[in-house]
Amino acid sequence: MRRILYLARRALFIWRTSGIKVMLRMARNYLVRKRAIKRSHIAGSYVSRHNGFFWDFIKVNKVLYNFTPQKITSERLVINWYIPDFGVSSGGHMTIFRMIHYLEKFGHDVRIYIVGHTNYSSGNEAREVILKNFIDLNASVEIGHEPSRDSDIVIATSWVTAYYVYLINNTKQKYYFVQDYEPAFYAMSSEYIFAEETYKMGYKCITAGPWLTKIMRNRYNNISDYFDLAFDHSVYYPRNVERSKNTIAFYARHVTPRRGVELGILALSIVKELIPDCEIVLFGWNDYHGVPFEYTNGGILNHNQLAELYSRATVGMVFSMTNYSLIPHEMMACKLPVVEIKSECTQEVFKSGEAVLADPDPYSIANEIIHLLRNEEAREQLTERAYRYVQQFDWEKSARKVESILKRS
Repeated sequence: MRRILYLARRALFIWRTSGIKVMLRMARNYLVRKRAIKRSHIAGSYVSRHNGFFWDFIKVNKVLYNFTPQKITSERLVINWYIPDFGVSSGGHMTIFRMIHYLEKFGHDVRIYIVGHTNYSSGNEAREVILKNFIDLNASVEIGHEPSRDSDIVIATSWVTAYYVYLINNTKQKYYFVQDYEPAFYAMSSEYIFAEETYKMGYKCITAGPWLTKIMRNRYNNISDYFDLAFDHSVYYPRNVERSKNTIAFYARHVTPRRGVELGILALSIVKELIPDCEIVLFGWNDYHGVPFEYTNGGILNHNQLAELYSRATVGMVFSMTNYSLIPHEMMACKLPVVEIKSECTQEVFKSGEAVLADPDPYSIANEIIHLLRNEEAREQLTERAYRYVQQFDWEKSARKVESILKRS
């Protein structure tokens, strides 16, 4: 029943954001895939050769792997990006497309390949979605598993794409654009192993932030360097709205487990008991069920609406159970103090006290929030320190760092 409700809510979201045609096409593709997987299972055995097993792309014979990297001498790089399927609200894809946008601006030739299951019927359709909902690009977009055209560099961008990139030989260098520690997206399972194995494929890694680079170097012995997550200075700045004295804005995208929404709700229930007149705004998704206190449903907001919320609220909450999020920087740029979870990653990123890092238990989080709500001086000091800190981050600067890493090849 929960699965049915989730699918219904997902379909409604797609309808609202992308239209009825996209929703119907995605529903059709989902049913086709489900039928193919069902036909391939009989008494626990995989017997259908015609349809294939859904995970067949994992079968990469490393004994036959014979890729030899070559030195790149050209200043103008030809770069093929391999990406997974995407929807209109994918933050990870937005970062990829930003990098492609700037690499094109710097004079490089870029192509995009979508591999794995996709809801797009053509590359042109996918490209139109990128141009409409993400950022302007010149890059061509291709669908499916057609042979990659010759390139200087091929870049994997997720664990699924890493298996496809592993088989490519008509390139000089291979990189892995790592935005999160993807094995942690799963319980200990086949998928966990599938994801982790890609870090052992010998790719040079470009990571979002320093924590992931440490993991790639120390745990998997990979060559790795990082770029900083940034924000759009033209959007995220203090808006001319009155700042509330008791409003908490919580990024509560509950369909993404690594956002720790249940932990946040527990903490906020304690805050609400002690400060009944505080306003709690849940945003990042359209529907919330079982929340044990009165709240404002902020829904899924566009960038300008987010900047307005961050400029009005008193405290921002974002939980990152794996790698850190873009959202704290955007909040800080709007002079909103941030409460995050204390972890190896957040302690590495916010090492000088730019965010309040709370122990991951409800009472510790609640105490930090209440302290900020009741202590205006502490709140203002944190706000100014964080605001100064984020001014160093800029997407073009981060893209230059990515370019410099690629040119080391």
